[in-house]
Amino acid sequence: MSPPTFSTSLEADLVQKVGTKLVLQVAVEPDSNGGKVFFEWRGPTNTLDEGRVSISEEGNTSTTTITPLSLKDQGVWVCSAKNKHGISQSKCNVIAQVPKSYKPPVFLEELSTSVTEAGTVS
Repeated sequence: MSPPTFSTSLEADLVQKVGTKLVLQVAVEPDSNGGKVFFEWRGPTNTLDEGRVSISEEGNTSTTTITPLSLKDQGVWVCSAKNKHGISQSKCNVIAQVPKSYKPPVFLEELSTSVTEAGTVS
């Protein structure tokens, strides 16, 4: 009877280009008593951007996919695996690398304010 044991851990340091898809995946050893393992992911900002970050679980495996990777995703990502006997963690330091060919977006026209049907300014 012990906390979950990672059979697949996160890499200690991972360099990934900004604008690409980043996949972080862990797996834990099956519980001999068939107990459930609960996973929790935390990023560097402790909030997961629901539009770009998706988390999935299948059996004893949990995967976080970030599409597209941005500079604000850089930092330590932690996956906690919890069962009735305790908690184990796996950590990864994500380094977001800006490609040499990367250019910030440029507005072709100056932004303007307009009133929508609901009467709010957008």
